[in-house]
Amino acid sequence: MEDGKELITRIAKSVRLNLLITGTEQVLTRRSAPCAYVKYHEVAENLPKNFVALGDAVMRASPVYGLGVTKGMVGAVTFAGALDRVRGRALPEGFAGDVMKSLHARTGWLWDQAKEAGT
Repeated sequence: MEDGKELITRIAKSVRLNLLITGTEQVLTRRSAPCAYVKYHEVAENLPKNFVALGDAVMRASPVYGLGVTKGMVGAVTFAGALDRVRGRALPEGFAGDVMKSLHARTGWLWDQAKEAGT
């Protein structure tokens, strides 16, 4: 049985960006905004401790593969877990960097898959 990364890779390689209109031979090409990945995890030591970026603020992938909600939910769960570990009312130094590194560890593969699929 394939894992999630293998499944996404297989789907990404097989999906076409063209939409065939039923009953005609006309093919419409759909375009989306270019993919982008802001690598906050690479500059984590320079982030203010109260800065966290989630969802499309970190990575905008092709909507064709339907990963936007997954990416957003993983970000929300990662952030919630980090907040749950905070003791006291003040955020510790390095909080934002730790969250961004953890988020990259959990979602960075989505970017790798999108690049392999050629989006």
